[in-house]
Amino acid sequence: MSLKRIITATITLLSLSLVTLSIMPPKAHAATVQSYLTTTPVSKDITIKPGQSGSVQLEVQNNASTAQIITVKLDKFSAAGDLGKASILPPDPTDPSASWVHFSQTSFLAQPGVWNTVTMTFNVPSYASFGYYYAVIFSPAIPQTISSGYGYHGGNIIFVLLDTNSNNEQKQISLTSFTSTSGLYQFLPAVFNV
Repeated sequence: MSLKRIITATITLLSLSLVTLSIMPPKAHAATVQSYLTTTPVSKDITIKPGQSGSVQLEVQNNASTAQIITVKLDKFSAAGDLGKASILPPDPTDPSASWVHFSQTSFLAQPGVWNTVTMTFNVPSYASFGYYYAVIFSPAIPQTISSGYGYHGGNIIFVLLDTNSNNEQKQISLTSFTSTSGLYQFLPAVFNV
């Protein structure tokens, strides 16, 4: 093969490579923030009767090589939309359940490799009913903490379910009519009109 053909083939391959690279979309880079925290437990269920108080211990460890200021924030956890997509949002101003929660500390200096305990205390009023879902967010005081309604980047979350086991709940049903399309069913499915 002549030197001229080798040079022509090399230039052709380089040109095709450059054209291919120029028409390819740029590589997508997700907006990520490195979290240097470990939290435990991942989730916690606690039962407190209305009119009583209770608490749960939450732990966070700084895995960075230097001390970090950690902040603690309370949000609400719920299902959103028709598909029940998980949603973490600030508490609604009309929802009093956020005011029942207090933390032993909301900001602290976490030394590297050291576990820090934060006590989450609930003062449940006598009128409370059903259950309440909270998201406790531990965030290092570093820039680029990003929050959205469906996710949280730059911090760790512990989900807490408060079950009030309340007597304020009423479970009743009133059946005014019950008929069937047939007097007797030998096999399923059966059709009833309620």
